[in-house]
Amino acid sequence: MVMGVGVPEAPRPLGVVGAGMWESVWVSASWLDPESDLQAVLVLCETLDERVVLRDRVLQAMDWRERAGLRALDEQVSQAMDALGLTPRSRSRLAVAVQESPFDELARRKARR
Repeated sequence: MVMGVGVPEAPRPLGVVGAGMWESVWVSASWLDPESDLQAVLVLCETLDERVVLRDRVLQAMDWRERAGLRALDEQVSQAMDALGLTPRSRSRLAVAVQESPFDELARRKARR
């Protein structure tokens, strides 16, 4: 997979879903630091890959234990995304600066008139 500009190479192999999240996080989450946040992002991406496999098993077997495991994995993904500031709620709580579009400034000017 060709990584975008500024996207660090994942230290371990990732599946399709994990690699997509890896790229997306490093492209859009400018507040993250590859030196200090790399392992946390990697664990999130690996967990998403694991979730894909487990979800397929749940849909095939319809086993309640695996379904409970899937829900536990969903909670881990949610917590990891929250910790990294990848949800709207966590960004506001962590006061992470999100880049605005030029249209946001125009809308503010228009509202002031």
